[in-house]
Amino acid sequence: ADAAQEIQALLEQLDKSYDINTNTGKMALTLEAMEHIENNPTLAKRILSALATGSVKAFEQFLNHPAASFVVGALEDWEKTKGHPIT
Repeated sequence: ADAAQEIQALLEQLDKSYDINTNTGKMALTLEAMEHIENNPTLAKRILSALATGSVKAFEQFLNHPAASFVVGALEDWEKTKGHPIT
């Protein structure tokens, strides 16, 4: 829940810079969010741990943001490319 709250706050901060009413804006926001996560190893580890112990859908339900599904999809892909698929 803590990791989801931190992502929620990040999304709310970033949506001031992007038009979240368009897919292009949601994707741009997602790219910046992922860059923030990748550059913060502690946050990245907490997110991956939360996704591994819970479920992707449960994590997504914690996020109340129009770009949540984009971000969760990016996190899933990111985890798979690291060789540890989320189950």
